[in-house]
Amino acid sequence: MGLLRRLERALERGLDAVGGLLGAGGLSERQLERIVADEVDTTRGPEGRPVLLNTFAVHVASANLASFRSAPDELVRRLEAAIIAAAEARGLPFPVGLDVRLSGDPEQAPGSARVEASWQGRPPRLELLNLRSARRHVVVGPSVVVGQAPTCGIVLPSEYVSREHARLSLVGDGWRVTDLGSSNGTKINGARVREADLRNNDTLALGPLVFRVEVR
Repeated sequence: MGLLRRLERALERGLDAVGGLLGAGGLSERQLERIVADEVDTTRGPEGRPVLLNTFAVHVASANLASFRSAPDELVRRLEAAIIAAAEARGLPFPVGLDVRLSGDPEQAPGSARVEASWQGRPPRLELLNLRSARRHVVVGPSVVVGQAPTCGIVLPSEYVSREHARLSLVGDGWRVTDLGSSNGTKINGARVREADLRNNDTLALGPLVFRVEVR
């Protein structure tokens, strides 16, 4: 390992310690993110085109898992974000149907992690994060209507949201929003739309309610 890389590693360890994120055996949450991101790679999909590995089984020592500050669900979301960022930085395809599983393994040595990465054909998962309330809505099924009516798949109890405001649909390997003639409109990243594809980290506004789009 070269001098520059050794200095980088020393700085990373220092930042981990300052951040108070070092777990038992010296494994930090940041280090785990880097370990998982290093496993990002592509394989050949069923049609021969390159697809990103989308299934990551992450094994850490049970003591490490118990010592992390973040709750397991929160840490999984950070690992998902690290995978997406690594793919974007390397110009790789988006990891459609991303699934990260984190577990404590009594046989795993403290301070280390083992990652089993593979590709599994599955549709992308869609979640909407309310930027004001921080409530998270998980879209279940290939098509869901969002609105004020109690019969909607996602119910938004706001007088400024129409009874059936918009439809979220799985189209191919992506998600699309369609406005259903709402009174106060549907916007993607500030622009009013009748129909538009949804991408990870888009901002979706249904009337006055604003959500961050999370495609996994």
